Parts: sequence; structure tokens; C-alpha cells
Amino acid sequence: MACVTKGCIEWLRGRSGLTSGESAARDRLEETPYWHLARFGWSFQNRGRAPQRMLLSVSAGIETDPELNDSLTPYSLSRRCDPKESVFEQVRRARFPHRPSRLRALYVLDDYSLVVRALAEWFPSERRVVHECRLLAGSVVHRADAVWLDAPRREWASNAEKYWGGVETEQPFPEVLVHGGIYFPRWEFFKQR
Repeated sequence: MACVTKGCIEWLRGRSGLTSGESAARDRLEETPYWHLARFGWSFQNRGRAPQRMLLSVSAGIETDPELNDSLTPYSLSRRCDPKESVFEQVRRARFPHRPSRLRALYVLDDYSLVVRALAEWFPSERRVVHECRLLAGSVVHRADAVWLDAPRREWASNAEKYWGGVETEQPFPEVLVHGGIYFPRWEFFKQR
């Protein structure tokens, strides 16, 4: 869900008492760099308006405007009937309700070597564009080992406990789920690609 900057500002205002525009939002950024992998050709456009520097998760959009409750991400649209995702979501709701939902969060990576690995292992036949980003202050994050998802059905529930509990495998592949917003500091660079 690409939000207009106003939606991100509204979400931040609710979290931190922010009272002014995008420049104030930029002052409310985490310093750690993250990377977001977008589908090639996917644009952060909003109904013909100029592209925005900020992107709000579906979950945070719903928090800002409950009428958006039926909103989906491209990931959730493709996985909403996936039985494994259903098990992981059931475990999250029952035991870890404070963690961002996999079906309504933004996904980022916190190490560029993971970007290279994700492009090779998760998206080998897809063209993805890598965008450096920063998390908006107040965002809720969960760093989880995606390796727990690669399991037979009989292990889904126990692996979901480990995934949501933040347990890492011997050879982890961490992903970061974000409930909140991300800001693209190099917007001018990638919007013209």
C-alpha cells in the first residue's frame, strides 16, 4: 500500500505528536539503513500525484483509517489462502499479537549482503529494484529468520513459534517486518530509473 505522505504524517502524529509536514517526519527517522526490494516497474505513485518519499504499511494504514481494513499488500494478495501463512498468522495472533502481521507488514532487510542473497534465492527469475530506506520513528519491527518457513506441514506450528519468538536457525536468513513507515532518502535517485 503506497500512502500519500499525508497518511504517513497522520500515522506519525498519532504515535509521536508530530504537528508539521514531511520535513518534521524526516527528523523522526531511525538512523540505521534498511533495504526494501520492490517489484520492477512498481511505483510509489498515488492516483496521479507526484511520487512520495514515504511508504506506510497496510497495518499502519488501517490503524490510521479503519475503513482500509480490507486493504491487501501484493504479498498478502498472493498468500491470503496459503495454509502455511494461516498457521503462522494464527500463532502470531495467539502468542505474539504485538508483532507485525506477515500479511500486512512492509518487508525490509537490515544488511546489504542479505539483499544479494534474497535476490539470488527468493527472486531469481524476477526483476527487483533495491531501495535504501530508513524506518520512521514509532514503527514496530520484528526481525525473524525466514528459514523457519521452509518446513513440512507437521512443523509449521512449532516453526511459527520460533519465527515469532525471534529464534534463529544455524544458518539464518533474517527478514524485518515493519508495522509503520519507511522513508526513502535517495528518492530523486531511484524515481528516474
